[in-house]
Amino acid sequence: ERKELFHGLENKALTKTGDTVILSTNGLPVLKEDGSLKGYRGSDRDITARKRTEEALRKSEERFRVVQEVSPDGFTILHPVRGETGEIIDFTWVYENQAIANINQTDPQKVIDKRVLDLFPNHRGTNIFEAYEHVANTGETQILKEINAGEVISKPAWLRLVVVSMGEDIAILTQDITERKAAEKTSEENVFRFQSLFNEMSAGAAIYQVINDGQYGKDYIIQDFNRAALKAEGKEKTEVLGKSLYDLRPNIDEYGLIPVFQKVWKTGEPAYYPTKIYVDEKFSNWYENRVYKLPSGEIVAIFEDVTEKSLAEEAVRKQNDLFSSLLKILPVGVFMVDFVEGKPLLVNETGKALLGSGILPDANEHNLSEVYKAYKGDTQKRYSTDEMPITLGMKGIKSHIDDMIVERPDGSRILLEVFGTPVNDAQGKPWASLVAFMDITDRKKAENELLYLSYHDHLTGLHNRRYFEQEIKKMDTPENLPLSIIMFDVNGLKLVNDSFGHDSGDILLKKTAEAIKKACREEDIAARIGGDEFVVLLPKTAASEALQVSNHIKELASNEKVANLELSISYGYDTKKTDKQSIIEIIANAENHMYRHKLYERSSIRSKITDLIMNTLFEKSD
Repeated sequence: ERKELFHGLENKALTKTGDTVILSTNGLPVLKEDGSLKGYRGSDRDITARKRTEEALRKSEERFRVVQEVSPDGFTILHPVRGETGEIIDFTWVYENQAIANINQTDPQKVIDKRVLDLFPNHRGTNIFEAYEHVANTGETQILKEINAGEVISKPAWLRLVVVSMGEDIAILTQDITERKAAEKTSEENVFRFQSLFNEMSAGAAIYQVINDGQYGKDYIIQDFNRAALKAEGKEKTEVLGKSLYDLRPNIDEYGLIPVFQKVWKTGEPAYYPTKIYVDEKFSNWYENRVYKLPSGEIVAIFEDVTEKSLAEEAVRKQNDLFSSLLKILPVGVFMVDFVEGKPLLVNETGKALLGSGILPDANEHNLSEVYKAYKGDTQKRYSTDEMPITLGMKGIKSHIDDMIVERPDGSRILLEVFGTPVNDAQGKPWASLVAFMDITDRKKAENELLYLSYHDHLTGLHNRRYFEQEIKKMDTPENLPLSIIMFDVNGLKLVNDSFGHDSGDILLKKTAEAIKKACREEDIAARIGGDEFVVLLPKTAASEALQVSNHIKELASNEKVANLELSISYGYDTKKTDKQSIIEIIANAENHMYRHKLYERSSIRSKITDLIMNTLFEKSD
């Protein structure tokens, strides 16, 4: 018994074709003479398209939040707080997922609208906060590859940040690399401990490189002697490095140890050579030897007096365990080659999994890029051998690459971040080159998607206003003259939206963008800079050519129809011919010309849309 006016009442209805539509009803009560309710007089408006759009947006937001909540990487959206003069004084939370909340030790629900400096007062002046300010002020993406955030959040934390613009807000993709940094530190400490153990062990230890077939003492070239070995020889390390075992012990071939060396070198199996006296003009000593082969192919001989036997065995065990543990605990791939020829020495299990193969016997310093098929980014251009981090390490150069794609034996590809470094001996002389690498495929994909979204219009796929404003500054140079600008406006977009729904309006915009894409060259810049406005920037293009392009786009557009309505666009153009002309004035002139055309064509497009609406109504009434 409602007698008052009602507005926006939503209800569902069935059409003649059996389709369900959503209607918005406005009603006015009709009263009898005695004031009682007789009925209602009202009108319905089809809001099906709008409701579907709202539902699609809701689902899209739900999917976004679900993806971010399960992501192992942190994701934050912040809004800049500006002072009276426009300077940034703080940021407020718009959103943060659980991963970054775990790092910050915050509650994702409670931080919304809170100020960053209220929770983290030490944040101001840090590299992170300055990156936030830079992106918010310039829109330029900032990447902080390794940053220590411990002072900010009051707990040990190493982070990798990608900060991008989202219009008025900024988005931060955060990867917690604390464990990786700890692993790197552990790796360095273990290598240091290994070298310290080698030098400080009480037994004599020698490392030999084997040449020829390893049949004689001359085939074993000294690579390293520890302190005990040098003391036993009565020499300095510089006096023995590079010499053969025969040079120090001329009767070594008769001693019986060389066949043991050769067997170990060929089989890789450790061997024990029991106590035996060695005699020459200088020495007459009893030695006990244990012989091993390193992953590098070198031979290690541990020798001692019998009285030092138990200590030497313990030292060897620790040495082997330490070296094995060092490779197993690393969460990244490790690959090592010798310093002289680039022959692969070792690759750990993580490295095998990432590369899809272990050490390839035909690999050397000249063909590493070809054998392991390393490409630059998403191109088909291979890294030259000289550019490979493993090769740079052989030259004593540290390096870092974050866009190496390796094609594995099964044909699959993997994107790697690679760190290369030379491996030096105790004298600082390089003897090997080592690379550590990790899979960054997913991380790079997320970065590229964020970067793409920041420069493109989501509806048409064209560049957005932000990208256009950046590019026009770059292209406003004498080299690009004459520089032409064409402005386009879609005629009747609002009428189409109001009459046929926003879906039809979106189709209108997409078809306009397609027409522009077809007519533009690769070097041209096309962008959607407003609701119904598009712009094309044509370097090295005269006014006559700009006119041809404009007419071509208009002709392509006119061949398209949306809701039985011919697509109509208005355009205006102008050309910067000399360096003295202002590009701002050129844009303004093109825009003015466009609006004059639009005014001229407005009545025609309105008439066509009105006729189409009337025809549609008559068809429905019939």
